[in-house]
Amino acid sequence: MRERIGDTLRVHPTIRATALFNEPVDAHQSRLPLTAITEFMPDKRIGGSVFTPAVFGLSLAEDWTNRGELMPAWRFCGSYYGMIRPRGVGSVRALPRINEPLVSFKLAPEDWIALGQVLILLGRVMFAAGARKVFPSISGHEGWTNPDEVDEFWNKPLPKEVTNLMTIHLFSTCPPGEHRDTCAVDSYGRVRGVENLFVADGSLIPEAPGVNPQMTIMALAFRAAEAALSHSAQERARSAARDRH
Repeated sequence: MRERIGDTLRVHPTIRATALFNEPVDAHQSRLPLTAITEFMPDKRIGGSVFTPAVFGLSLAEDWTNRGELMPAWRFCGSYYGMIRPRGVGSVRALPRINEPLVSFKLAPEDWIALGQVLILLGRVMFAAGARKVFPSISGHEGWTNPDEVDEFWNKPLPKEVTNLMTIHLFSTCPPGEHRDTCAVDSYGRVRGVENLFVADGSLIPEAPGVNPQMTIMALAFRAAEAALSHSAQERARSAARDRH
């Protein structure tokens, strides 16, 4: 069963863009991003990224030579993301004598096309919102100065060597099911072959959902907890019955 754990990692590959506006937007005043576009879900989603001066500096560091001059204008800037549901699959592997696992993910060719398309949509939105210039998260890219320039990646993949991707959503390394030969955990998160061990996190989500998985993870964790408590109660009842006899 061990070989069926960690073989089906899914993520939401995400590309960002920085927009420069003529007026202060003070994106840092929002503890969490307050903007999202769901029109293209579940395959694509656009929204605001967390923005603080420190995080903004880190994003500029991807190409500091060409973009470091934006730092003094940070109040006039905002960071935004476009994420996709990928076709690619990753893995999580334990390594001998190392505490941290090895996490890898390979984008499918169509994922690179989809990332280019969501980036174009993101660029269009930024100019519609009044951006003066938009910088995609591609090292060495000079940025776009008008909406007519943003279609350059619509039908071709992004340049892999210089494109800076990220993700904050990881799931699906232990998808549940009732087929013992293919699923290491049952539909309640019980690990097969190990007594009283339950999985109750994002690894239970069987596919990239195309949305923030927070509520789904909470629901699955609640369901697994209820199953664990019920299982413990049944075990206690059986133990008590054995003691009486």
